[in-house]
Amino acid sequence: MKAGDEFDGQIGSDQACLDGGRVSQESLRTRKLTVHLSETMFERLKAATDRPGVGKSMVIETALERFLDPAPSVEDRFREDFDRIGSQLGRLQSEIRIVAETAALHARYHLTVTPPMPQSLQREACALGRDRFNELAEQVDRRVRSSRPLMQETIDRLADRRTSQVKPDNILPAASRERSVNAVSQPDLGGDLDRPIAAVREDGSNPNFRHLPNAFC
Repeated sequence: MKAGDEFDGQIGSDQACLDGGRVSQESLRTRKLTVHLSETMFERLKAATDRPGVGKSMVIETALERFLDPAPSVEDRFREDFDRIGSQLGRLQSEIRIVAETAALHARYHLTVTPPMPQSLQREACALGRDRFNELAEQVDRRVRSSRPLMQETIDRLADRRTSQVKPDNILPAASRERSVNAVSQPDLGGDLDRPIAAVREDGSNPNFRHLPNAFC
């Protein structure tokens, strides 16, 4: 159905005032447009504009505005949310694997090297273990509050150290290569003196750890 005579008209001031009334005179001008609509669509348009204050030009312009400048769909917003949740779950899965492997290695080592304890020493050992655990809980609380994961921080620091130490062997003298290997094999404790120690007053926090009778690392 031809409906060109239905769409010509002056835009109402309430429809034209966009952004708090800041509209140029150019946007207030109207141009005549002839379109063809199906009978069903024309009847729907006619029914929608039977209410006072609702003109066909206003309905058509609003429809064109939404078509030419569509707002983000609900699906797009949900897709962004799901992508963000997926990334968070991926990071969480990686951190859980690190925690699980750390706990497994720690438990296996202590179960291997810890000898049976006489009954007479168990009371004192339990008291020492309680004090150590309390101190460990305090350190964990500080790390959680500071949002600085110790394991990830250590992994990143070791990765940076390995990157800085990668040099072609052919440009180093033999003596320099030997000193470099020896330096890497020794624990670097100087840079960590001001950091909270990972172990709570255990033998694993001092250089004597590698010389214990039952140590195998």
